[in-house]
Amino acid sequence: MEISAIKQYSPSFRGISKLTQALPDGKVSKGLTLLDQAFFATYLKMPKYNMQITPADIKYLSQFDGNDFLVKSYEFIAAKFGWPEDILPGLYSADLKNSESVMGYNPMNNIIFFDQDKLTNQKKSVIFSLLRHEFQHFSQNLQILRHEEIGQKALKTNTKRFIEMQKNALDSVFSTYPEQTAIDIFLNSGGDIEFINKYLIAHKTGNTEWLDSLYKELGKQYINEISYYRNKVIEKLGLIKKDSCLTPQIEKNYKEFTECGYYNPDGSIDFEKYFTSDIELEALDAQTFSAFEFSGEGCFMKFMKNEFINEMSTEDIISG
Repeated sequence: MEISAIKQYSPSFRGISKLTQALPDGKVSKGLTLLDQAFFATYLKMPKYNMQITPADIKYLSQFDGNDFLVKSYEFIAAKFGWPEDILPGLYSADLKNSESVMGYNPMNNIIFFDQDKLTNQKKSVIFSLLRHEFQHFSQNLQILRHEEIGQKALKTNTKRFIEMQKNALDSVFSTYPEQTAIDIFLNSGGDIEFINKYLIAHKTGNTEWLDSLYKELGKQYINEISYYRNKVIEKLGLIKKDSCLTPQIEKNYKEFTECGYYNPDGSIDFEKYFTSDIELEALDAQTFSAFEFSGEGCFMKFMKNEFINEMSTEDIISG
């Protein structure tokens, strides 16, 4: 979703003693711990996320630094999944210093955004796996848009959310900054000067009917654009029929995209919601396996144990 964060809290590891206890010896398990069992259960889900990254791929990507590495990783992941270039999400830098976010995916605008400053000191394997996480959300959104019925619902829901976000953003920026500064902020983010001028007149005169009509027109433009994009996605990847076996999961993903809401009122992340969401757990699995592949480590269990040990003494990076 729209959350990628450096954890700003201290997780409770009171259950470590239990995790490291050995399981009773049996036909399958001998000397394994509950932690081993958990890692093995994760491993069984990994084939669906396997990108078959080779040592040559790692060597090629590792020669790049900074934004070049991010862009090359973006191109690499997209190519691995064979997504057509004209439906890929945009990749944008964003100033996220006042939030916990590091990287995220916005399904309404189909963009992956990242805070360049927060990525500066991160390992390449972390950056790569965060990007893979966001691409998993992109993949989830593609299925929603491709669905015969749910895709139509998503168009309406996204349009409503888009209008609400525009209202909140305009009111917030113009009440926080001097008028010209606020105008510049919207122009630099792709805003239409004609719309902004009309908004200012209607806002200053208290003409709520005109404001409502402006937002209604903005909504029409948005739904036309997203409908065009949806048609392009269906043309490239095909329509998912309502009687498909994929429908229950797509419906669940759609509800989580639109209803879950991970942010608390103070801007912090509600990790209980975050870690119980199917769309996040799936994206976290994709993130985990891509980090394993990029590491070049031959054994997944060894990789996970080393990662677990590192988590005991360092901040963890998660993505949304």
